[in-house]
Parts: sequence; C-alpha cells; structure tokens
Amino acid sequence: MPHFNRSTMIRLFFPCLFLLLFACDNIIPAPEAGYGCALTDPPSEHPLADQLQAAINQAIPLTTGIQAAVTFSDDSQWTGSAGYANIDVQENLQPCHRIMIASISKTVTATMVLQLEDRGLLSIDDRLSAYLEEDLIGEIANAREATLRQLLNHTSGIPDYLNARQTFNTFNEPFFRETQREKLAYVYGEEALHAPGADFSYSNTNYVLLGLVIEQVTQQPLWNAVEEQVVRPLALTRFVMGTEEDPIPEDVARPYFAFRGGKFIDVLESAVSDAATGDGGIAANMQDLNIFARGLFGGGLISERALGAMQSDMILVGEEEADFSEWPDEAYGLGLNRYQTPFGTAYGHTGSTSSYNSLMLHFPDEGITISLISTGLDLERLEEYGDLVEVLRDQLIDLAFSWPN
Repeated sequence: MPHFNRSTMIRLFFPCLFLLLFACDNIIPAPEAGYGCALTDPPSEHPLADQLQAAINQAIPLTTGIQAAVTFSDDSQWTGSAGYANIDVQENLQPCHRIMIASISKTVTATMVLQLEDRGLLSIDDRLSAYLEEDLIGEIANAREATLRQLLNHTSGIPDYLNARQTFNTFNEPFFRETQREKLAYVYGEEALHAPGADFSYSNTNYVLLGLVIEQVTQQPLWNAVEEQVVRPLALTRFVMGTEEDPIPEDVARPYFAFRGGKFIDVLESAVSDAATGDGGIAANMQDLNIFARGLFGGGLISERALGAMQSDMILVGEEEADFSEWPDEAYGLGLNRYQTPFGTAYGHTGSTSSYNSLMLHFPDEGITISLISTGLDLERLEEYGDLVEVLRDQLIDLAFSWPN
C-alpha cells in the first residue's frame, strides 16, 4: 500500500499495463446479496451540500467512482459520492458503500498498538523480537534489533515486501492472496535499508509485523482485534478488515484501470493480495473513516499520552516519499502523517492499492475532518488525475473552513 504521490502511483501501476494489454474482458459477478447499505449516522442535509457535491462531481470521468465525507467544526457533517460502484451492473456509488482504504489502515494498526500499550500489555520501546519468534523474523534484516516505535514511524530500516516480484505475482495470478507470513518471505535475506533509527524509509513490512504483534499479544486474529478495539467502541457499521479466507467484502465498490482508449476494466482480482494484514486490508466508507479519525483525536480510542506520542514523535519525510510536494516539511509519526497546509496543521494518512486512492485529514485546532477516496485510474491521464485530486482536496478543505463562518 504505497503512498499517494504521483511517482509511487506510476511505479506501482505500470505493471498493470501487462494486465490491461492482454487481459480478457471477463465480467466478475456482482455480489449475490447486492449493494444495499446504510450509513452509520445518516446526516441531515447540509447548507453546503450542493457546493460539496459539485466539487466531487468534477472527478468523473477521470475516475470511475469517488466518495467523500466532511465533518465540520460544529460537528455537522456531509457525505457524498459520484460515479459507479460497479460499472458492469450499472450500480451507482453511494455514500454508504465500502471501499478499500489501503494504507490508511496503518493508522488503525498504530492506534491498536498504542491501545495495548495503554493497557500495559506492551511497550513500543520493546524490541520486535520480544514478541515474535526467531523462525518468523530471523531472516529479516534489522528485525531482531528494531523496536516497535521504529516500526511505527518507519525508521526500522526493514525492507519493503511490496517489491517488483510481489507486484507481478499479484497481476499474474487472478485473486492472488498471501498470508502475513507469506508476505514476510519476500524480504527474507534482503539487505537492510539502513540501521534502525538512522533514517526514514516507508516500508509496508513494518505494519505486517505490527499486525502479527497485535495477534500475539491479544491471542486472536488481527481482524477480530480490529472488531474488538475499533469497530465496537465506535459503533461503526461499514468498517471491516477482511480475513485471510475472505480478504475483500464482496460488496466493496470495484476498482478499475483504463489504458486502451479510456475503457475501464474491473481489476478486483488484483486487489486481493493487499488485504487482511496490518499494512492495509480495511474496507470502509468515508463517513465511518471520519468517525474513526474523530474517535482517535477526540480521546475515544487512546489516552492523551498516546495521542501526544502519535503527533509528536515525527520524522521529516524526504521529497521523494512525501504525499504532497506542495505542502512543505511533511513528517511521519506513529502511524500518522503531519501536513503543514495553507489552512493549518493537519494529521492523517493516504492510501493506494490497485486503483483505489484514499486520503484522511484531521485539523485538530479547527476540529475539521475530511476523507476522500476514488476507485478508478486512467493510466494515460495520471498527471491530469493528480492535478484534479489536488484541486478537489483543496476545494473540500476550503468549503469545510468556510462553515459556519
């Protein structure tokens, strides 16, 4: 689940050209139960609803579907969508539909680790080797020495399993899926990126390992721990982590790539391998993602001490790994990015997997939360898409800050 920046999108998605050039136009069946759903907290009509909806409508036809949610400083909210959840059956994307949020799942994993520290069940300054056995981590560079804190803030130097070999496996085998342990095997014997604590290097392996730590400490599968530690406390109804046997909910909005003449192709079969591990795998709608963010920053999930650590233990991110180059001095903490925006300081995360691209932002001083996700990419129009996302993001923020002034 790489970052949302353009260089990462280009590096990840060019292997998709093989799929798009040679794939048959097979139709993946729609879910038998259909796409019926309801929001966790149905909002009242907001005075800015028409302007917000007009903003996200701009994304079509550069993407197949887009969904957004805004929670304002007075706790009023809006959520909207445009495009399709499933083109083949002409199912419109609704605000209640779940979509894979990819690396935003890392913020959820980090929150769960800090919950366990709040309960005295672990310390993030312990070494990883205190929780995971030698036969699992012995062949992973730096895994014996790195602390949980260094995994959380991507300073462990542990290599990233999401490499070219893993990516091509994903696209060569339909519905290719891997367990947490199988993902780790991609980095067995690989050289460390740097000494633990010496630098920042974003690595999905860190969060696969943290997911396994959660399982070890709680003695239950990660997806059950997500249900217990996040979903139930916040009473979320459209927020779920897939399992190894069923990694993606069948009613998730479909991902699409376009390459040949702008024809969008359903690539759900390529999205499965990113699911059901601590680095990704959560499906949610944007309202539930906002509820999660406000639960996190509002003290509903972790202690004030733990939240302070998430926001203060920051490492500056280099330009190549930054999510948004136009926002300077981007930093990464314990599962959170810090963005210095023209509107003020925001915390959040981005996500990208298959053709899903997502963003979660929270402005703590103003009490504003914004989540945004799209489901399709036209590989011949990536630059245009990237420009549009920046414009759309800023329009949503600007409208959010204009209310209730």
